[in-house]
Amino acid sequence: MKFFTKSFAVLLFISLFVSCKATKNTTGSVKKMSVYKIVAAHNSSLSGANMMKGQLNVRITGKDDIPVLNVSFRMQKDSAIWMSFSKFGLPFGKILIESNRVRFYEKINRSYFDGDFELISKWMGTDMDFTRVQNLFLGKAITGLNPKALTVNIVDGFYELHSANKTGGIEMTF
Repeated sequence: MKFFTKSFAVLLFISLFVSCKATKNTTGSVKKMSVYKIVAAHNSSLSGANMMKGQLNVRITGKDDIPVLNVSFRMQKDSAIWMSFSKFGLPFGKILIESNRVRFYEKINRSYFDGDFELISKWMGTDMDFTRVQNLFLGKAITGLNPKALTVNIVDGFYELHSANKTGGIEMTF
C-alpha cells in the first residue's frame, strides 16, 4: 500500500505541476491595467476550448532522479481529465479524474485507487475539487478572482494580483 500511495502521489504531482506554455516575447514595457480588466481577460482565456489533448515528456529531478516519462493527456472541459503514463512505449499507469471521483491504476504492482478528492486535498494542503484541478491544467487561478478584493502590481513584466485582505491568515498572489 505504501508503494501505491507514493506512486500515486508522484504521478499526480507530475500531472498537476507540468504544463505546456507558449512563450511570447514582448517589446516595450507592460502598461498598467485595472484589476477589473486583468480579471476579465483571465476569466475569458481558454473559455472556448472544450477538448484538450497533448503529449508531455516529464523529467523529475531530486534525491532519486526518475527517467523521462511520457504522458498522454486528454481533458474534456467540465467532465473528465485522463492521463496515461508510459516509459519506452510501455504503459504503467493511468489516472482518470471525473467531477466526483478520482481513479488511478498502476500496472506494475497491479494496485489502484478509487475515491474522491480528499486524498488530493490532503496532499495539496487545500480543498480541491474537479474545477480546481481543471484550473491547474488550464493555467487558471484555483479560486475565484474577486476584483474588489485584489490589488495589481507589475513584477518582471508580468501582472501580479494580491489579495487585499488575508483569508484565514493566508495572502493569495496570482
